Amino acid sequence: VVPSWQAVSHSASGDAVLFSFSDRPAQQALGLWREAEG
Repeated sequence: VVPSWQAVSHSASGDAVLFSFSDRPAQQALGLWREAEG
């Protein structure tokens, strides 16, 4: 797990599958979502 504010790089010598996940819908439903513009 890598926080969204942290830079990350990836290299692979073969096939690789990368994915991202956000719990934004759950946080919004619970009234916990906060977002900063900038």
